[in-house]
Formats: sequence, C-alpha cells, structure tokens
Amino acid sequence: VDLSPVKAANPAAGEIVRRGGGLTLDLVEGGQGVVAWSFRSRRVAVTANLGDPEVRFVWVAVEQMKNPGLARWIKAKKAAPVGAYVVSSKGVRESDGRSANAVLMEVPGVEPKPVELPPMPPVTAATWLGAMSLVATMAVAAYGACKS
Repeated sequence: VDLSPVKAANPAAGEIVRRGGGLTLDLVEGGQGVVAWSFRSRRVAVTANLGDPEVRFVWVAVEQMKNPGLARWIKAKKAAPVGAYVVSSKGVRESDGRSANAVLMEVPGVEPKPVELPPMPPVTAATWLGAMSLVATMAVAAYGACKS
C-alpha cells in the first residue's frame, strides 16, 4: 500500500486500508483542509456524495450525527462505527472514547472497487545513466576507503 503522501499517522485511514479500502464519504468539518491529505492513498478514495451507492466508509464529526437527514441515511445504510478519533489541526489520533470528535463508520455489503495502480514510468537512457553514475560513485568511494 502506498501511503507516501501521508505526512502524519492517521489511524482512521489505516483502518480503512486494513479493511480493504473503498470509497470514503468525508463529512468532517475542515476535512478538505488540514487533515484531508491524511486520507490520500491508492486504497482510500474520498468523495462528498451521499447518493453514491459505492460509499463504503463514512468519516463524520460527532456533532453531525445530530443531523436528522444524515442520521436517516446512516440508519438506512446500516452503517456501523468501526472507530472513534480525535481530529485536530495536528492530525488524527485514536480516541479513548470520551474525547472523540469524529467517527469512522462502515457500510456493510459494499465491496471496494478494484485498485488501479498508476503505470510504472518507462526506463529511459537518463535512468540508466543516473544508476550507472551512482554505482560509479560508490565504487570510487569504496576504492578510496580501501586505499586509506
């Protein structure tokens, strides 16, 4: 799993990946700001469309659970919580249960879409020259270390 864009640990994104990935509905206030980067990976796709039938996970703020429309949607989809988290300007961390301000929920029966990995870049002459230059530099350094 490529999580290279992740700048800080995000246990909610990690839980999504552990469960096979899938389309995630991001409803956390500020989710498109400070914390949005922490969900980006090849296995986690973020959307904001309640009507999408392929939504597998819902990332929602605890206070939003009071919204009657969202509560009906969650009940109709039979979404169940899989984790409680604290979201701050520093990132996401697991909650002890008392201080949670966000919940990750999973919609049962929704299969994740197959993951399409980006194609490997072609090997070019510049790639080979760079590799040979690196090998030559290491050889010269090793030779110099042996001589000294």
